[in-house]
Amino acid sequence: SVGELNQTIPLPKHNDEIRELVTSFNSMVLRLQNGIEMMERFNSDVSHELKTPLTVLKGEIDIALRKERSVEHYKHILEIMLKEVNYLIELVNEMLFLTKLENEGRKKIELVQVDDSLFNVLSQLSKKAKEFGVKLTLTHLDSCEIETNSTLLQTLFINLIDNAIKYTPKGGKIDVSLRCQNDKLLFIVEDEGIGIAKEEISKIMDRFYRTEESRNRDEVKGFGLGLSIVKKCLEILDGKISFKSELNRGTRVEVELKNVKRPKIIEAIAEARAHGDLKENAEYHAAKEEQAKIESRVIEINDLIARANVIDVTQLEKKDNVIFGSTVHLID
Repeated sequence: SVGELNQTIPLPKHNDEIRELVTSFNSMVLRLQNGIEMMERFNSDVSHELKTPLTVLKGEIDIALRKERSVEHYKHILEIMLKEVNYLIELVNEMLFLTKLENEGRKKIELVQVDDSLFNVLSQLSKKAKEFGVKLTLTHLDSCEIETNSTLLQTLFINLIDNAIKYTPKGGKIDVSLRCQNDKLLFIVEDEGIGIAKEEISKIMDRFYRTEESRNRDEVKGFGLGLSIVKKCLEILDGKISFKSELNRGTRVEVELKNVKRPKIIEAIAEARAHGDLKENAEYHAAKEEQAKIESRVIEINDLIARANVIDVTQLEKKDNVIFGSTVHLID
């Protein structure tokens, strides 16, 4: 029965077909058990989150039906109800997205230009950063590519930068960097936000978990699902994440992904350095020129982020998988 799925069959001593069959059966039982536990947790989480908005909706309807009221009062009640309905829609959408990640995440694997993906995310979030009065800066950019799910990668970037924006007080700053070290990608977001208590760091990626400080900030809206989505993305992408934080000082989030490919110009520089022929190596000098163009574009994107311009997106030019030459425009 469902209540006995924690019971497995002891493995036979002999390494034969029966042992293989028992191993497969036990594996199936464990998968079923994990699935049922996820369903129960999902039901518990959703019930908890739905309770408050549904209670508000019921209360407003009860008030409206007690007696005749003015048109203005009915309008006010409908506005409150619409706000709660929108909350429920957003909640359901995020929960559905979180549930779909496991099934869809390992599909649609493609070669992704990581710096392009980050540029797009910074473009999307630059206006929000300005609205919150936060300075968003790209401090370092390495051009690199990885075989992965592009949607998951962008989701990862969006949720971590968006979190930093929401929890950084007005006037604070957020530094974003992307580094390619050997075959590893390091994505770092460092903010001057409210910080996280040490005892809460181990819990912040649980579904619906919000720290005491975040719950006390009325202007910050959310369900406590952003980092749960990040966690699921990292599980699928086989990545790692670490947090360093201090209350009222800020938080540093570091993500590590493996199997990253470096562009040809970076390899050319490394090879020229290894052979000690930097001055005579024509490929090295060409690579340095292209690297300078990339650095110039980092300055340009930071200027656009600061101004939060809303312009049409243009196609990025590329050569040997390295961005150069064209302007990065921001989108609404």
